[in-house]
Amino acid sequence: MKIILPSVMYKGFTLIEAVLVLTIVSGLMLFGYYQVDYAQQRAESRFWQALDLTWRQAQMATWDSDDYLDFRFYQHELLVWQNGKIVRSLPYPRSIICNVKKTKSVIVSNQGVIQPTKVILITQQGVHYEISWGFNWGTYKITPEPAGVYHR
Repeated sequence: MKIILPSVMYKGFTLIEAVLVLTIVSGLMLFGYYQVDYAQQRAESRFWQALDLTWRQAQMATWDSDDYLDFRFYQHELLVWQNGKIVRSLPYPRSIICNVKKTKSVIVSNQGVIQPTKVILITQQGVHYEISWGFNWGTYKITPEPAGVYHR
């Protein structure tokens, strides 16, 4: 005797399988979102630390010499010039842009900052960081103070 099986086979997922897959995918997406946010914060912190270190090195380099260093703020990067050559490039993290239409220049020499100036950097979250020079010999101030610049 022959057994005849139905020729129609049902293909697809059960409700439990679909819910399980959606739970796993949403969990991975949530984890990835927090990792991207943390990486962005680290990149911003490293930029601010590099800017602070570069500025301090410029102060030391010009302290006993007649040289001067020119910090030029472009829209997507900061270039440090000395004697007509680029000596340092600090690209902004993807989350920060400089709101300059023309290049802003800050010149430091053994006399201090030659011309007081302000530069505003804007983050994707809408935070406006204002960097001001010209208070004292080569000092600057960032308002509001970014996280991770100074280790306390």
